[in-house]
Amino acid sequence: EKFCEHRMETTLDYNVRLAELQQNAAKLAARTLERKTIYENILEQSTEKKLLISNIKLAISNMYRYVNKRSVFLPGDSKDSSEAEKSVSDQLASIIAHIEDLQVVNERVKKSDQESGYLAPLPSQ
Repeated sequence: EKFCEHRMETTLDYNVRLAELQQNAAKLAARTLERKTIYENILEQSTEKKLLISNIKLAISNMYRYVNKRSVFLPGDSKDSSEAEKSVSDQLASIIAHIEDLQVVNERVKKSDQESGYLAPLPSQ
């Protein structure tokens, strides 16, 4: 009888220990799943950002090619021979300069559309 009681107590202790270990394993599995989900979200965001950067670079490249096709060179202007090797910041500078030139042209056209300003000299800056 004592032997049976002792065995029952031992079995009960083992069951309690097993339950604790199972709870601990479940907590660790939940934490692992949470970390895996966070990691996958980080990877997805990283991929989205890389795609966005690629799209931005492509748009800049397309605008730069457009600007180069539309650019007008006057006598005395120097034309760079390394057009394809410009950095993104140089390409953006060229695009901004082209936009500023277009704004100046638009202002001149608006002034020339007015009868009084058609033959007026350009204002010096």
